[in-house]
Amino acid sequence: MTLSVAPQELLRRLILIGESLVEDRRIQLSDAAIRELREQVAITRMRPSEDAPVIGYEAANLVECLAAIAFARSDKDEKAESRVIAYSNSLLGFMRGDLTKLERASLP
Repeated sequence: MTLSVAPQELLRRLILIGESLVEDRRIQLSDAAIRELREQVAITRMRPSEDAPVIGYEAANLVECLAAIAFARSDKDEKAESRVIAYSNSLLGFMRGDLTKLERASLP
């Protein structure tokens, strides 16, 4: 069962996981963790909320990139890994900007 996560918290979690996987080749992501992230993103995208637009196609694509990094590392395919890391870095850049805007907007 997937627990409901606030969109801003899910965004923060995705960025943290993405940055960790990109920066440290020793980190691996399990199939169960990938499934959980996919479910959380899908649920958050389908549930209307004031800050839900922050979880969009970028988040879904990032989860797929994280899965691709994990699979490339399992297969020891350095070319595939480096390519998907480049995609991940682009998505992470957009998502960091979204999170920063959201955090600034929530300041008093």
